[in-house]
This record gives sequence, C-alpha cells and structure tokens, in this order.
Amino acid sequence: MSTAVAFIDMSALQHNYSYISKLAPDSKVFSVIKANAYGHGLTDIAMALVGHTDGFAVARVEEATAIRTVVFGKPILILGGYSSKEELEVILKGGFFFTIHNWIQIEWLRSFLTEQSETNIVCGRQIWIKVDTGMHRLGFRDSDIPHVVRALRVMGIEDKINLITHYSCADFPANVHNTKQFSKWEFTVKDCAEDVGYSTISNSALIFTQHQYHADWIRPGISLYGSTSFIDDKSEQLVHSVECLRPVMHFTSKVSSVRYVLEEQPIGYGDENILDQPGWIASIAVGYGDGYPRSARNGTPVLINGQRAKLLGRVSMDTITVQLTDGFHASVGDTVTLWGPGLSVDEVAIHCNTISYDLLCGISERVRRVVVSG
Repeated sequence: MSTAVAFIDMSALQHNYSYISKLAPDSKVFSVIKANAYGHGLTDIAMALVGHTDGFAVARVEEATAIRTVVFGKPILILGGYSSKEELEVILKGGFFFTIHNWIQIEWLRSFLTEQSETNIVCGRQIWIKVDTGMHRLGFRDSDIPHVVRALRVMGIEDKINLITHYSCADFPANVHNTKQFSKWEFTVKDCAEDVGYSTISNSALIFTQHQYHADWIRPGISLYGSTSFIDDKSEQLVHSVECLRPVMHFTSKVSSVRYVLEEQPIGYGDENILDQPGWIASIAVGYGDGYPRSARNGTPVLINGQRAKLLGRVSMDTITVQLTDGFHASVGDTVTLWGPGLSVDEVAIHCNTISYDLLCGISERVRRVVVSG
C-alpha cells in the first residue's frame, strides 16, 4: 500500500463551486475537469459535481467518453475538438459539445456529413467556434468567423452556433492585452449576432477579476480545486476572494526515518547540501516517483504535526529529506502534509518555480486517492 496519499475533499469542491457560481449569477457553468480533473480523479469529481454544475468541459474525446460512463443528462464540451474523422464520429454519436478551431476540422465535418444518410446528426448548439482574439494558440481569426458560419450553413446546419475564446493574460488583470482581446471578441460577437447562440470567455482568473467578461457560460478550472493562478496581484478584494476557496487535495505521506547528523555532512545526492551545524533531519516517504516535484528547492516547506520543516537536499524518486529545527520533535510514522490545509499548493509551487496546475496534475498513479467529505 502506498505511503503517499492524496485525500480528495468533496465538501471543499462543492463549497468552491458554490462560491464561484455566485460570482457570475447570470451565467451557466462549464466545470473544467480535464487532465484527470487537474489530478483529482476525473470520474470522482464528475460525480461530485453532477448535481451542481450546468455542464462539464474537458480537453480530449477520451475524457468526455469516460465522464459519460458515470454522468448523464449534462452537456460535455470538448475544448480541443477533434483530431480525426474517427474522433468526430465518436463526438457526434455521443452527443457531445465540441469546439472547431481550424479549417481542416471544417472539412472533416463536411466530409462526414456528406457520407451520412442522417441530416440531423449534428446541431448548431453542439458547436463552439474558437476565436483567436490574441493568444495565437488555437482558433480562427476574428475576420474568418463569418466565413466559418457560412461554411456550416452550406452543410445544412441552420440553427445558431456558439463562440468561445481564451485569454493569454487573464491572471494579470491590468495587462492591456486583455482589453485588446475583448475588443476583438466584442466586434466578432456583434458582427455575427444573428448567428450566435451562446458565448464563453471566462476562465477562473476572469471570473474573479473581470465581471464584464462572464458572458453566457463561465469555465472555472483551477479555482474549483481551491487554487489560483494569481501570483503578483495582492489587491484586497482579490486576496479575499481567493482566500474563500478551500483546497480540495490534501497530499500527505509519512516520516520514514529520523536521525541526528553532525555538522558539515552532505545530505542526499550530489554531495552539495551540507549542514552548517549538527542537527536532526527526517526522511519522508515521497519523491518525484509520486509526483512531488524534483524542482523543489532547499527551503520548500512541509508540515509535520502542524509545524513547518524545510526541504534539505535533492528530491529523490522515493524520498525527500527535511531539516528539523531546535525543539522540533518528529517520529517515524508521523503524517506529513506536502500541500493542502495549512500549506497551499500555490506556495509550494512558488518554491518549485512552477504553477499549482503542474503540481496537481503531476500526482502519479502510485499515489492513492482517497475521497473524503470534509
């Protein structure tokens, strides 16, 4: 049995959903549960949210089909669309919502519909056209959207379609690029007003900071799990909003060894982390084989019996070592919080020069996930 355990708190998840949805009371909610629900367990999270959310959003076709085995009657939006005619067939037969972001996908759709005897296998409400308003990753140029709509009409898709975009600097609210993207978006929506049903702009960051961008649907992702993409913005209102979220994952392990080490002794791999004075250290049964980041630097905090200890030396595949300060008592078998209540994953991510998404999604298969309710 794995020593490292990720406890998944469904009451915290539902609290976060309730709080976020109240920030956009006039919008419906696509709960984003891609990448194994940001490492929290795809089907478990889907079942916990099905009675609350208006729909789900994922990145890949296989994620949508996995959700459909446990959830019925809720729209599932595939943000990445389809990468082949075969995937398109799965999408249409499964009744999934899907994005179209390039002309090859348009051609696959035209070809597929031509081959089918059924004319009503797809409807506009399923289709979300991705508009590239300035991120330059996926999507059609804003000037191409009328041509995309006409191409769909030629295929016999007569009802209204939907529009979606994504911001590149949403976690920096004051960035002027946000205004530029919104201007392009606003022009596109107005230009195609007669053909557009619904629209969606807001990810987690925009939900918290730009209420005018909420549109018909919002797409909370990282915030559902009690984390945030905001690093530099310390405004009072934003800090309060983020502090209302609760961490859903409590990543823990156990102390596997406690020992006294003399001064000037190397700790771990590399012979480069030297104790400057004699002291106690503790080994913890977790490493990069479990998803604990190898990039974690000296001083990265953990909690042992509610007290902070600091990482010392390199992260190994199965073990990390922490330094115990004077008066700090730890014993073999003590529970260690790697992140969770009392130690946010956002704080740990800063010590690793990365973001919380990276840490949460990186939890490996050998870590047990245990669902709890508060």
